Amino acid sequence: MKGGGTGRAGWFGVRHDVLPDSTRDALKLAAESTRDSAGGFHLNIAIGYDGREEIVNAIRALLDEEADAGFSVTDIAQRLTADRIAAHLYTGR
Repeated sequence: MKGGGTGRAGWFGVRHDVLPDSTRDALKLAAESTRDSAGGFHLNIAIGYDGREEIVNAIRALLDEEADAGFSVTDIAQRLTADRIAAHLYTGR
């Protein structure tokens, strides 16, 4: 599938190292070549996926974003919602 097609492929997880190089390269190529596709389906492939790590990464990204905007820890805590965390999850990007 080429960019601009009917779908987008993506892969995530923390254990990419368990895959053969050829598989890792093919997944990377699929994700890169479909990155700009706006319509159709989204295929996400989880490799060695641990949901806890995704949540930690989402919260870190949200905290970085808020800190860069100049918010204090108290402000960030007040503004923290499930929807704001979800926007930083792998599937929310």
